[in-house]
Amino acid sequence: MFYGSIPAEVQAIIADIVKDWDCRDVYVGCSGNFTIERLMVQFKRFVLHSNDVTFYSDCLGKYLAGEDFEVRLTDEGEKKISWVKNYLKTPEDRLATVMLLSTISQYTNRGDNPYYLKMYNAYVKQFPVLHAQTVEGLAKNELHIADYFNGDALQFAKSVPQNAGFVTYPPFKNAGTAYIKDFSRLSNLFRFEEPEYTIFNENSLVDYFKIVSEKKYWLICTDIKLSEPFDQYFKAASKTTNRAVNIYMYANTGKTYYIAPRQKTEDLKIPRLMPGDVVGDKLEIKILSADAFQTLRSEYMNINIRPGKATLAVGVFVDDRLCGVYAFATPPSKAQWDNYVDTPYIYLLSDFPVEPVDYDRLAKLVLYAALSKESKVLAEQVLRRRVKTLVTTAYSKNPVSMKYRGLFKVLNRKENTALQESWAKDIDPSNAYYAQKYQINYGAKMGEWTLEEGLQIWKKKHSQNTGKKENA
Repeated sequence: MFYGSIPAEVQAIIADIVKDWDCRDVYVGCSGNFTIERLMVQFKRFVLHSNDVTFYSDCLGKYLAGEDFEVRLTDEGEKKISWVKNYLKTPEDRLATVMLLSTISQYTNRGDNPYYLKMYNAYVKQFPVLHAQTVEGLAKNELHIADYFNGDALQFAKSVPQNAGFVTYPPFKNAGTAYIKDFSRLSNLFRFEEPEYTIFNENSLVDYFKIVSEKKYWLICTDIKLSEPFDQYFKAASKTTNRAVNIYMYANTGKTYYIAPRQKTEDLKIPRLMPGDVVGDKLEIKILSADAFQTLRSEYMNINIRPGKATLAVGVFVDDRLCGVYAFATPPSKAQWDNYVDTPYIYLLSDFPVEPVDYDRLAKLVLYAALSKESKVLAEQVLRRRVKTLVTTAYSKNPVSMKYRGLFKVLNRKENTALQESWAKDIDPSNAYYAQKYQINYGAKMGEWTLEEGLQIWKKKHSQNTGKKENA
């Protein structure tokens, strides 16, 4: 019924720590979508008090507290979604509408992009059924809170009695702006008296945590590794994926934990191109297992790149020695490449060479293989239809990524806002790869050469050592 953002592993630790608290009242700072409160219901003995600053949380908090709340459209809302007025009669009606619009609003103000228009229209068409289902789910709700404070978390913490418990999971580092942005389109549609609050930075978070730690029981979740006086209260660390941000947990009760992702790998006995080896005359591609791809990606790919799910992984071999890997992905895409390249296309999820080697531009040989006629056949087998183009995305400090230059053409280039996107919530905001200035989309026609021809072109153009790697 409510969508969540706190990893399941972290939720389990929170529940295990809080279950032994000997207090009546527990306050939750930065409630968000009330995941922590929902965890507390199982103990059936805490009186819960919640806090946040968004319109979505305000409606949800007031509903859970048994308070009435208004839902009125802005002028923009009147123009775009006036039809929702038929769904604002009861508190359940109003909350169900807000909850659904929190998703639907993400497809508004997107211009004439066909993907967003299609998604928006589909939601509008299904709205009566979705609304009825959501209202039915709300009728089964077992979570009730004593009150909800619409305002700054620091102010909220200062008002909490010293003999209470306090749990907080505030937005990470610079993610506060992204968190507010997630709900900004919703707020544009509905009238809301936004409270005054300060978006946390590292210093203000520590000030906030000091107030929290004055309570009888307290638990803090953050991506910041805290120093004195908090280090003595360190209880847990959790990392949801191999390249995700660490979540650190501090509390004045409970045992210690450590949770890390487990990645399936293989003990690969594949010969690799090594320093001193010369690229010969036989270039091949071979399908890799998912576990083999995970192993090689962890060994050779830039550790800052968020791993995606490959549909098909391919090893590039020269004289039976692995020289690189690339992978295709075929999930539904919001991107509309029809105006830029010949379609159908397939997405190049990953491409990387082995190292160390004596060739600075071995990465380009991997790309020649990925664009070959033989690779095109593999892509068509995956999609079960003709494939004309290979597209991919790079993040770069320069307007052009050197690795793709000459082989791919720039489809579009924009200022990089990756860390503000919803998919980046589990990425460390200090991640150097996604903090680069440009996001560049590339495309290239597949099947212009065979593997043998691609190898000869690479030897002629790129086999010389330049003293500058082109792996990025």
